Amino acid sequence: MTTRERHAKMMLDALAKRGISATPHGLDLVETTTLHLDVETASGPESVRVEVTRWPAGENPETYLGAEQWTIDLHDENDELLDRMHNPADSFDDAVSNLDWDRIRARLT
Repeated sequence: MTTRERHAKMMLDALAKRGISATPHGLDLVETTTLHLDVETASGPESVRVEVTRWPAGENPETYLGAEQWTIDLHDENDELLDRMHNPADSFDDAVSNLDWDRIRARLT
């Protein structure tokens, strides 16, 4: 039983104890870290929000054969998307490399 299956069972058991019957139709175990930054630009500091998401290995066998996957999303101070990964990467370093850094720099000037 994977961690997400165990968590789903725990939640279903907790609901059943309270007289609530439920059928799961999806559960993802992910780790998301949100980092808030002040980035120095030519016109002064600009707030940037970075979301790093990691899917642990073995937790999503129906997609990407259960391999660990990473995505990174960057948003400006108006919550507009600076760049986002279109497909998850196999490592954090690959995720960083897959971002369009020229586009990000251009949007932050």
